[in-house]
Amino acid sequence: MWVQLGCSLLIFISLIFFSLLPYCGLSVGARSKNGALLLSLCNCVACGIFLSTCFLGLIPHVIMQERAIRQSWGTPAAGAANIHMEHDGAAAKNMTGGLSSTADFLLNTQLLVLAGFVVILMIEQFIFACSGHSHSHCEGGGGGHSHLHNEDDGEMRLHRLVGDSASAPLVDGLFDEDDDDDMDAIVFRKEGGVDHASPQLAGGHGGHSHSVSLSSGLSLRTLFLLLGLSVHSLFEGLALGLQAEGADFYSMMFAIMLHEILCCLAYGVSLAQQRAPTGAAVVSVLVLSACIPAGMLVALVVSMVEGSSAVVIRFVLEALAAGTFVYVACVEMLANELQQLQGRNGVAASFAVAAGVLLFAALQSASHHH
Repeated sequence: MWVQLGCSLLIFISLIFFSLLPYCGLSVGARSKNGALLLSLCNCVACGIFLSTCFLGLIPHVIMQERAIRQSWGTPAAGAANIHMEHDGAAAKNMTGGLSSTADFLLNTQLLVLAGFVVILMIEQFIFACSGHSHSHCEGGGGGHSHLHNEDDGEMRLHRLVGDSASAPLVDGLFDEDDDDDMDAIVFRKEGGVDHASPQLAGGHGGHSHSVSLSSGLSLRTLFLLLGLSVHSLFEGLALGLQAEGADFYSMMFAIMLHEILCCLAYGVSLAQQRAPTGAAVVSVLVLSACIPAGMLVALVVSMVEGSSAVVIRFVLEALAAGTFVYVACVEMLANELQQLQGRNGVAASFAVAAGVLLFAALQSASHHH
């Protein structure tokens, strides 16, 4: 009992440190051209880590949970071992066992992961529509320039984006070291928390701003990322807390800490990339760092009410969290970085993503052999 409490406190402090380390360190050099490039490449590495977290960590674990649920509900083991294959005819009937057709349809890892992706997409677009933040589009007579719906600072943003020559590369214009006004374009927030990010930097294709800052000071991207990481961390802490003190407990804690340190480093990079306000960044880091200890503390309560309902709830939440990872990594992070980095920098970005994937895979393999 006391060992677990001590470990939970150690985990909490460690995750705070590894989350704030890249946020504080990378924010210092974000105003220089080389610093901005390094920040983007670090974000690409983080993207690879998040994709690996989803495809190498979350989804395999959720599939195992699906098999366990099907077995507990009367599905034959042979059928459960092949749930990823397409159902048809009598084979589908044998696989579902005691499940109804509706339950068999909904009890699908891939479907729930896609649902998590679509739900986050719909929520983001709904918030954009209700908040009236910038959705830009190209008009026929505009020469291909983005015309923003927010007209108060539209001309200023357009001037920063286009520069003196419409044919000049957008990235070179943004990172012009001789022009302080242009340099401001890479800063994602101003004093007072007002977001004046360049649409080309903050948004995806077509000038759609994905870096909208809410009243909390954090962008939607960061909030969705925090949501996905928090759900995953909470259940990791829950699994760790359910382990008896001993070899199994320390082995699982070692594996979880390797994974969570990587995720916290990547989250800190994302905070630095978004230029999140210090207060909001610290609060979000505290929330994320507290999820594993909270899961460990809740483990006793979960063990008391553990049953089919608790397993299904965990299965659904982790599958939705996996969809959140895919959305944030591919739509929010990677698409934005590839929009900014061109030529050789784009090639470097692809290698950075691969490095993130290989780093996570190597550490995961090392933890399995520990």
